[in-house]
Amino acid sequence: MFNFFTMFQVSGRLSELKTTIDAGLGQRNILLQTIGDKFELWNLKVLSYVDQCWGVLTYYFHSIQDDVNYLFTLCRYAKRKLSIIH
Repeated sequence: MFNFFTMFQVSGRLSELKTTIDAGLGQRNILLQTIGDKFELWNLKVLSYVDQCWGVLTYYFHSIQDDVNYLFTLCRYAKRKLSIIH
């Protein structure tokens, strides 16, 4: 009888342990999914910010390059005009 009672207690404890492990695994999966979702959001935000920065830098680079080309053209034009006058 003592042996049966001990086995009953062990069986109950094993059942509780299995329930606890199952609940922990479910929570772990939820947490991993949440972490993955948050990572994706941050990754998209960072990548879009980097893309915006590259777009702005490219715009400014081309804008500066256009200004330099314009000034170079003006200088060549002025040089030709001065050479015609002299």
